[in-house]
Amino acid sequence: MSKHILARKCVLVALAFGFIDDYYQSGLVSLHLSGLLYYFLAWGPWLIPLFLIVVWQTNAGARPLKCMIWGILTWLLAILSYYFSIFLRILVWPSSGQANLHLSHWQDKNYLRHLGEYLYILFITDGVEWYRLAILGGGILSLCLSLFISWLNQSRNPKNLC
Repeated sequence: MSKHILARKCVLVALAFGFIDDYYQSGLVSLHLSGLLYYFLAWGPWLIPLFLIVVWQTNAGARPLKCMIWGILTWLLAILSYYFSIFLRILVWPSSGQANLHLSHWQDKNYLRHLGEYLYILFITDGVEWYRLAILGGGILSLCLSLFISWLNQSRNPKNLC
């Protein structure tokens, strides 16, 4: 598989996952789960795109450091896509909490200011903690996963051990 096709697949998986997870999380909240089951169902799916990307990259011959960078980028793009999905949902579907941000209020003289403030809160204020997690957690998990997959591939093929 060419590097460009692999890169496009990685970006597409990350962006699609962010959009899907926004709706998944909304549905999960409506179930009113708590405890360990909630955390498993809420945060466990974030391992899926990371796992896919690292497996693809490792099997394509990428070194562990490159897999780590792709893992970080995957989570960062998924987070940005997740927040963008929230933003689009608020623009299109009226919400009681952010009714002034709905597109039907575009003629309001403060509409752009409110929209800008919301974007700042969403992508900067709320996003910073998740960007840190993507860099640290995504980097560590993807590096470990890449090393593990490389080790598995080498142990299956004994001629590569020498």
